[in-house]
Amino acid sequence: MIKRNSNGIASTGCKIVKTITKENIMLKTFKKLFVKDELVAVKVVKRTTDTRGRKSLSKKQKVLNLLSKGSNVAWKTIRSKFDLESPRAMIDTLRAEGHMIYGNKVAGKTYYRIGQPTRAIIAAGIQSLYGTKFKYNNHNVDVTKMDLSPIN
Repeated sequence: MIKRNSNGIASTGCKIVKTITKENIMLKTFKKLFVKDELVAVKVVKRTTDTRGRKSLSKKQKVLNLLSKGSNVAWKTIRSKFDLESPRAMIDTLRAEGHMIYGNKVAGKTYYRIGQPTRAIIAAGIQSLYGTKFKYNNHNVDVTKMDLSPIN
């Protein structure tokens, strides 16, 4: 006589015979799916260099991009939009880098805009660099004493 136990294994006396049926295969597959039902700790690795996406612009570059559009930008706009403690310090930094940024006061409010330097500003810069209103100084060379005859 053949007896079956709860696992679907048939036994005849002392010899165990395992029957393979579709139910047994499906049952084992489901058991394997749900055997590990516990939390597993996963190690989180932070990336040191992110190679995806674009690099974010600095606040200085963002302010410069806003001024480059050509319109007047209010002091409060720069302060609130870019979360700056002192927009004047940022404007002074940009001026030191060579950008021509003009400040205008209208009805008690300060507005900034970027523009082209005037001739007077360029002349003042040349004078402060070279110490004279001319581009170069010839160091008082007397042209009448020089030999200007052609070389043969």
